Amino acid sequence: MEQNRDRAEEYLVRIAEKVREMLGVDCFVKAMEVSSCGIIQPGIFIMPPKGLPSVSTVVGIIDMNNYGWDLTDPDGCAEKLVRMYAENKELLESHGFTEECVVWEKVKKLIYPFLTYQEECGEPFFMVHKCVLDFAVAYMVRFKPDQKTPWVIVKITESMFGLWSISREELHDTAMENLRREGFAAADYTELMNGTCEISPEDAAPKGELETGKMYVLTNVPMYYGAAAILDMKLLEMLSGGRNLYILPMNVHSVVVIKDDGMIRERYCNDVVQMFDNSCDEDAVRFTNHAYCYDGVKKELRRCRG
Repeated sequence: MEQNRDRAEEYLVRIAEKVREMLGVDCFVKAMEVSSCGIIQPGIFIMPPKGLPSVSTVVGIIDMNNYGWDLTDPDGCAEKLVRMYAENKELLESHGFTEECVVWEKVKKLIYPFLTYQEECGEPFFMVHKCVLDFAVAYMVRFKPDQKTPWVIVKITESMFGLWSISREELHDTAMENLRREGFAAADYTELMNGTCEISPEDAAPKGELETGKMYVLTNVPMYYGAAAILDMKLLEMLSGGRNLYILPMNVHSVVVIKDDGMIRERYCNDVVQMFDNSCDEDAVRFTNHAYCYDGVKKELRRCRG
């Protein structure tokens, strides 16, 4: 078995040499231990010296076997790697993602959390994430090249994260700090659905506890991946005023929040979330099929029962 590993590593060194020849001396190419498929394994790492984290290409030997690559054909494997690298680079550069993002001090103000299903964080993306209850908190670089273009989103993968030499706790804390700095917004759900009000960042910023029994839409100021607001326990504590809050996720961008009036049944909250699932646009992206309760006494978030 050790002989097979040594032979495989020899093949990888030859493949890396071929890739380096094809991409040029300015490109960093190395056969090394990499993290791929959630496993530390021999592989190839490719990145230009001033390149983007997301443009880096990391392929492990297990990936190559799964792709059906012939390791004894270094020219063929090198061509596939160079093609993969070029496609990644072209995609990100077409969105205006600058090479400065390889530097943590320059990119950290662009890091935000977003919520997703836990199973979405694994293969083939291998996103850096943190499990919370039955959903996951993942992380992204989010920015606009200019005000006329849509948001550019780059989800942070394990290979990208490894370039910054920071801890997962620092990544999470940075993302939450940026989310809070950007600000939150809340609006009356009924008025919003009837079209009699809009979410205005200036007017809708939560300033205290919510009115009992009313339904509010909670999001962030850009109203983009704003469901992550439920991660901010200080915000939920302020909104609750010491009572329970029922949180009904609509999609990854917003949640409905209801302050308990003593008449709400938790099973009903789960039914409403199922109604959102059935009635929302098919393109709506969700992160859970469950409702949640913020316990105003224990000051913690949990799944609704029933």
